[in-house]
Amino acid sequence: MARPHPLPLARKWRENYRRWVREGCPTSEQEAARGAAPAASDLQTLVKRAGGYQHITAEQWAEFDRQRADWEARRRDYVRRT
Repeated sequence: MARPHPLPLARKWRENYRRWVREGCPTSEQEAARGAAPAASDLQTLVKRAGGYQHITAEQWAEFDRQRADWEARRRDYVRRT
């Protein structure tokens, strides 16, 4: 019995990628060439600092949310500029 190919959607992914590039979305190379994007706050770091997900306080969540909102605003500005 023939086994299914491990990447049955590879052609579709490639077609989607080519369409994505045709429509003006940057390739990973173009993205790297235009400079580093602002770094996002890291949930894993927050969890580690708190000693586990269940130990994150409301204040820590509020600060994380504020940092995430700030990052999203900077990311939007970055994308608009490039």
